[in-house]
Amino acid sequence: MRVASFYARSKALIITVLVFGLLFSWAGAAPGEQANVVLARSSTPNVYFSLDPIEISVGVTREVSIMVENAESLYAVELRISFPNTLAQVVDADPSVPGVQLRDGDIFAGFHSYTIQNAADNDTGQIEYIRTVTGSGQGKDGGGTIAVIPLRGVAAGQGVMAFVEVVLCERGGASIPATYRDSRVNITV
Repeated sequence: MRVASFYARSKALIITVLVFGLLFSWAGAAPGEQANVVLARSSTPNVYFSLDPIEISVGVTREVSIMVENAESLYAVELRISFPNTLAQVVDADPSVPGVQLRDGDIFAGFHSYTIQNAADNDTGQIEYIRTVTGSGQGKDGGGTIAVIPLRGVAAGQGVMAFVEVVLCERGGASIPATYRDSRVNITV
């Protein structure tokens, strides 16, 4: 019993020292300075499709937004998405550029940004989209629309659109852990 109580008192002492150390380092900072205390993120970024399920009529175009919320220091986004190309096709958002593109979202509004890759392949049912902030020391906090997929129904049926890969990055290229709410959505044409 004496050994157990010794360890319990030692643990309590260590915890007390750590708590007071944090408090004094925070309180001891000069006015206008912040102490070097790292707090955990309040919530994890979440990437999702704006519609679930997606319902489209044959010959009709419907826009599906790719959304993100709870981002902190978001500097770059890379997406790979599969879609049922026998049921729906991506409508080109920029006919002045060769190929089929998505429409850029507002996630990096107010930042200089560059779209590195923006391609929808209606033959294979694959989308690849990469966009990054340029010339800024900080990234985006909060949420918004990453990109918009204009989908046109081409044949009746049911299928699935899904995230194959989603990568969110900070300025130095470090990956930001994220969740994918409804990473697969049903499409009915």
